[in-house]
Amino acid sequence: MFSSFRMRLISSYLVLIVVLVLVVGLAVTRYVDGYAVRALERQLSYEARLIAELVASADLARPAPQLDATVRRLGQEADARITVIAADGTVVADSQEQAATMENHADRPEVQQALAGERATVTRYSTTLRTQMLYVAHPVTRDGQVEAVVRLALPLRTVQGLLRSLWGVIGAIMGAALLLGVLLAVRFSATLGRPLADMTEVARSMAEGNLQRRVHYQGQDEIGMLADAMNCMAASLSEKIGELAETRGRLATVLDNTVNGVLLIGNDEEILLINPAARRLLGVGDRAVEGSHHLEVTRSYGLAELVRQAAAQGKAVTRQIVLHTLGERTVEVHVVPVGDEQGVHGTLTILNDITELKRLETVRKDFVANVSHELKTPLAAISGSAETLLIEQQDRPEVVRFASIIYQEAQRLIRLTNDLLELARLESGDPGLHRAEFDLKECITAVTGRYERQLADKGLHLELELPPHPVTVHADRDRVTQVLINLLDNAIHYSPEGRSIRIMLAETPEALTVGVADQGPGIPPHELTRIFERFYRLDRARTREAGGTGLGLSIVRNIVEAHGGKAWAESEIGRGSTFWFTLPRGEGAAARGQ
Repeated sequence: MFSSFRMRLISSYLVLIVVLVLVVGLAVTRYVDGYAVRALERQLSYEARLIAELVASADLARPAPQLDATVRRLGQEADARITVIAADGTVVADSQEQAATMENHADRPEVQQALAGERATVTRYSTTLRTQMLYVAHPVTRDGQVEAVVRLALPLRTVQGLLRSLWGVIGAIMGAALLLGVLLAVRFSATLGRPLADMTEVARSMAEGNLQRRVHYQGQDEIGMLADAMNCMAASLSEKIGELAETRGRLATVLDNTVNGVLLIGNDEEILLINPAARRLLGVGDRAVEGSHHLEVTRSYGLAELVRQAAAQGKAVTRQIVLHTLGERTVEVHVVPVGDEQGVHGTLTILNDITELKRLETVRKDFVANVSHELKTPLAAISGSAETLLIEQQDRPEVVRFASIIYQEAQRLIRLTNDLLELARLESGDPGLHRAEFDLKECITAVTGRYERQLADKGLHLELELPPHPVTVHADRDRVTQVLINLLDNAIHYSPEGRSIRIMLAETPEALTVGVADQGPGIPPHELTRIFERFYRLDRARTREAGGTGLGLSIVRNIVEAHGGKAWAESEIGRGSTFWFTLPRGEGAAARGQ
């Protein structure tokens, strides 16, 4: 049974052969028809001229039996109908009819043209004989005047018979051509269709996952090139799928064994993938949750808000949330949008259970706060006793020296204890800010006034870059003053003698930015992200000599973040450092930052 492709191929061949034979047949018949008619025209014209010469000697004024007999004899010899027509259109003689009974022929086109002195040839359908007729009319002249017309008429049945015979021959040729065309088309379609059928079968096997099948075709033509391309494609697909399977296996191993929960969420907010760690964290067990809305599984509107935010903004979002329905577990959530140039197609959510870390951090903070609180009383007693010894034992140098050491170290421990208690209050979640409207420019001026003597002793020059008008901010003035004191104190301690310290204040409609710049040794780039950590020191020996505790910048960061702002540092080795912090201007902005 022929396939549809083979049938279309055979049909195309047959249609082509039929069209070619018909075109050739029409061209041949038209040529033969024209050639036969022209040959008849030449023959009749020659005979009409001869008859016209014979008729020119006869008396055409009255009917003559001799002329009629001559016309009949010539008509039989010429196998054509001969008619002699007078100048007024009257039929004088006719080889087949009685001239007296025939109608006037003056209106015949060929007669009119012959009476004008020209030979005329006309093909016209004869209603009398009911067939196509070829008429040739020749003028009969005497003394330069046209006195009559000799017309020869011949039916075109002979030509039509010849054409019918020719069409019979053409039909036979067409039948033979069709038979030969069918045989050639069947043979060619089999030659072409077999490798195409093999390729179709191989392609179907590839679609079903069998990439080991190959097309076996030895030709070097276009089909051979197609077969080679399919074989190369199958080999490439097999290699790529193997690599993808290996990569997928590795990814599955990582997802199954990672301690972090992983959720892949589509644009329709349905879960596409969830790993075992996420199942354990969210308490869903082994039940199928793929295809469910993520809120049905996480039961956290905070997480849902993070997913929507990451998808809308097209950038990663990180935040800590509490899963109240899962035992108040604290989870660090990292949501990353997944997409390409065409847009975001979903989000990847990574859940890190930090409940135990939060508990240990709380225990540590409580321990530090409790220990610091308990140390205040004995440190005060030690400091007081050392101070008493310094006063009472002025005549004993050794006692004074050791008492002085005890007093200085006790004072350093008191400062450290106070800073630890301050930091514990700031990190407690309720820093106890007392916000109010005040002029930040005036606050900066007041703080710098406290350091006039220290600046003068060290030969430092203070440059203030402040707006000419008051700058109002809604914040806790005491806490902001503490931030300025800590930053200015650091700048004084780390600035070489004779250098400058700049304090800058810039404002926007939403926030205020304050910067304190020194010309100290600078901070290495890899240290900039750590200088706001508690107890982190670039030069521990120098910090101890200066009486620092290593908590000042950590307190600065916590106070600024409690107001909804941000603190950071910029530095260049050998050219100094600049410490910046921002504060929201209005009450509403401060509330949002908190």
